[in-house]
Amino acid sequence: MSNQESNPLKELLETYNLILEKSEFSEYVKYEDLLDQLYIKIADMRLTEEDRMMIAEIQELHGRIIRFITLEKESLSQKMVNFSKRKRVTQSYGGMTNNYDVGAFFVDFKK
Repeated sequence: MSNQESNPLKELLETYNLILEKSEFSEYVKYEDLLDQLYIKIADMRLTEEDRMMIAEIQELHGRIIRFITLEKESLSQKMVNFSKRKRVTQSYGGMTNNYDVGAFFVDFKK
């Protein structure tokens, strides 16, 4: 590999660090296509010992990205459950009306 040619592993490492700066799924989505291209390039590479050490660091960053995406997913799932509960309660109480027309009445306590 010539010096002018970029190293996909280094580029992947830099991209993962950019994603981890914000730790949001939306940030990961921005780089999704680039990550796919880098993985294709890496699959075709002949790895050196230096590359293998870099892969260990990439795996650690990848694990951190998976963790924050999983946490964000769990948080959103919990919000959806809470929203559904509130919606169900609102519909339940909102539907309760007096369907009986009893007219006016009064109670005489003097008797």
